[in-house]
Amino acid sequence: MGDITKQELKDVVFITAHNSGTLTEDVQRQISAFDLDTYRHFLKAALERRENADATGAPGGGSRSAEYLREALEHLAYILSN
Repeated sequence: MGDITKQELKDVVFITAHNSGTLTEDVQRQISAFDLDTYRHFLKAALERRENADATGAPGGGSRSAEYLREALEHLAYILSN
């Protein structure tokens, strides 16, 4: 497992929520609380966007690789617990 930090994931999740237009006060609270389900939801959305951009060559896939996002999802509970 790489050295993915909670703060890195928080940044990815925040940006994904913002870019999708779903960054409400409630979502912001869940992000700040490192809510597992919220992180899983937005990381899956980021992975889908990244994979689509990689497959089509379209812009807008985000700055994280699909491999990074898959690893984050696979180890999400552990990362958020540290």
